[in-house]
Amino acid sequence: MEEQLRVLEFELLNVLEVKKAELVISENHQNYDLVLVIDPASATWPDMTVRVSPFNSDGIDPVTLESGRSNEFVFPNISESNLSRFLRFEIWQGAERLRAFLIKVDIEGIPESRIGRILKSIINSRDRFFEYLRFLLADDLEKEPVGKSVRGDGSGSEGESIWDLSTPIFEQLLLAASRSPQRLVAIDEVISKLCEEVDEQERGSIVPHEFLEFWEAFKTIVPQKRGKGR
Repeated sequence: MEEQLRVLEFELLNVLEVKKAELVISENHQNYDLVLVIDPASATWPDMTVRVSPFNSDGIDPVTLESGRSNEFVFPNISESNLSRFLRFEIWQGAERLRAFLIKVDIEGIPESRIGRILKSIINSRDRFFEYLRFLLADDLEKEPVGKSVRGDGSGSEGESIWDLSTPIFEQLLLAASRSPQRLVAIDEVISKLCEEVDEQERGSIVPHEFLEFWEAFKTIVPQKRGKGR
């Protein structure tokens, strides 16, 4: 079973084709509908069920992806702050979820104001800031679940400093610098946007001054961006 599961996950990550991913304005003229056309190509899962949903969209149930044909879905009424370039895939057998992972896709129509709204609505504390960085650095969602406390003891108190050189985030930054330096580009974009969108006084309550000083030196190894297509 484990071997079959690994093969299916590999096929979904490498064979599956997202033929269409487009945002259109919802009927309320405030939110967005996500239109997807997904072709599993040669991937098959006769004894399992594959479900897909937009990542970070509360209240939207996942839909079942069928093998052997092109699938078209519409996920309605997604708020701008919940828009994401990731789709969440789940592999089930009966009532048991065996695996969950994210696939990044190119989605047409994402508004330019999206990042600013996300930062203001989601990254509103130090705990949330470091939680978001951990997500960007995680190898996969199962190894580092979003929503898990950023402190190793599970306390995650916002009144305490969580930035020091022993934090797992520091270790993950070093690993990313050597193995996946492109991940640092996404982090640099988040920090830059945060500095643009949040006033200095509020910013201090979200990003420790010590971390910003560290990042100013550390980001010299961030790869140069090759255009705006992120």
